Amino acid sequence: MNMIHIVNGDAAAGALHAALDVAARNDRIVVSRDDLAVGPLRTIDDSVAPRAAFWQRVRGERFDTVAQDLSAATDSLRQLVGEEGEIVVWHGPNVSDQLLLRRVAFHLRGVPHRLNEVVVPAAEPGADACLATCSLATIAALFASVSPVSLLRGGRLALEWQALKQVDCDVRRLRDNHFEAENFGELDSLIVQKLTDDWRSCTDIAGAVDGAHADLPAWDLLVAWRCRALAQNGQASVAPDGSAVRLPPG
Repeated sequence: MNMIHIVNGDAAAGALHAALDVAARNDRIVVSRDDLAVGPLRTIDDSVAPRAAFWQRVRGERFDTVAQDLSAATDSLRQLVGEEGEIVVWHGPNVSDQLLLRRVAFHLRGVPHRLNEVVVPAAEPGADACLATCSLATIAALFASVSPVSLLRGGRLALEWQALKQVDCDVRRLRDNHFEAENFGELDSLIVQKLTDDWRSCTDIAGAVDGAHADLPAWDLLVAWRCRALAQNGQASVAPDGSAVRLPPG
């Protein structure tokens, strides 16, 4: 039976697509490009406007372009109910994957028996579990580990998603299997700690923060946006092209 695989991000989708090709399987892949760990969620499954406004600020793109992308993503989840095939969410223990699992469970609450999962292992001891970094052999072996999500657990995951949406916050983190709601204060503070009198690329800053705090969302575009916000508050100086940042003069 063909399956519909749901993954977080294009890198994960690319790794899975390569493994499917090797296995001569024509399963479909649905890619989530929306990091649910940041930004407003309250209306995400009904109206994308608040979330589109958030991503417009982060990405600097036109509102209608962002809104169209988010609407298409929501529609793809809604349409899963009417499509044939088992639905498989690939996830690690990170907050973004766990939120995606819960969102999919919510959209499949009318057909919970179709929800399956693959738990992605870490590539090596102590490393983050990430599908994008798994070898083809590892992914091929994981096809055999597709497991149904029990009706009881699927219902609980859907309820958790509904509850999480109601909590207004900037950042969501997962600690000891509990979601925590935070603002951007800690991320901003960590960025400032990495600044020097010399220019550093926002990408370098993001890597430094992410390397030391893996449970905190700190990817390039988000950090660049926070650097701009810090510059507006006089806590940083950002290069004219927005690619680099340093401590403010004086």
